[in-house]
Amino acid sequence: MVAASSRRINAINGGNPYSPVLVGSLQSDTLLNLARDLAVVDDRAFVVTESGYLTIIQVFEPSAMVILGVVSSSPSLNGAYSVVATAQYAYVAASANNG
Repeated sequence: MVAASSRRINAINGGNPYSPVLVGSLQSDTLLNLARDLAVVDDRAFVVTESGYLTIIQVFEPSAMVILGVVSSSPSLNGAYSVVATAQYAYVAASANNG
């Protein structure tokens, strides 16, 4: 689950489920605004936003996450609410009305 209003993703070490620890955070007022879902594959997180962005983030080092790339030019991503990813592709469900 992604916090939609904070414009950030957080990395939490849950190795000890009785004492989880926040180990990293990445904020972007634009690229993570209205984040709805994320999928993690290997060392990358794919985050979709209701405002129409798919942002790819390197999460190999949770304390130093880095935005690698973004898709934002497609009206088909508006209203995105779910993402599933493989090493090569991301599949995004969106409620965009393209006419």
